[in-house]
Amino acid sequence: MEEKLRGVDWYVVDRIINAAKVFGVDPNLALAVGYQESTLGKYDKDNPMRVRDIHGAFNELPLDMRDKVSDDIDLGVAYLKYKMDNSPRQESLINRLQAYEGFGKITKKYRAKQLPGVKKLFGQPIESIDTRKDPIYGRTVFNLMENFIRVSPELQDRVSKYSALKRDIKQRVENLSYSPFKNLFLK
Repeated sequence: MEEKLRGVDWYVVDRIINAAKVFGVDPNLALAVGYQESTLGKYDKDNPMRVRDIHGAFNELPLDMRDKVSDDIDLGVAYLKYKMDNSPRQESLINRLQAYEGFGKITKKYRAKQLPGVKKLFGQPIESIDTRKDPIYGRTVFNLMENFIRVSPELQDRVSKYSALKRDIKQRVENLSYSPFKNLFLK
């Protein structure tokens, strides 16, 4: 377990957990996507959720979500929430997760252009992948969440500490008679 966390950027982990809470996403799910995409910041600290078209993704979000986005981590989690909520395939969490990566076939032409030298993706020959029939990305992220993120003491400690800290801050703010920031904390 510790080997899988070597090189993880803990600031990125905390930011993903925070963004997940802001956008109403299970932090374990957001961490699983972040791990799949960048090993939680090890390979991409600036865009750990690996949103490919940052401007396009931002413009695709509803206005109320855009108002809450302050950086690429927020954008990645907001985009995950948006894509999952608007997935054309709502029958399972795995299919909704696949919506973040997209549905379609990975063809030889795509492989030659985008993945030169790669013969397999997620353990399957690339020519045989049709994510409409086999949501391989969604399944991979789901398995990461269930078999790694949820059982990692280090990650679960951070998820629970964030929740406890948020409850403590909310309680302190509720006890204030007046604060211009009171409404920000009570959401």
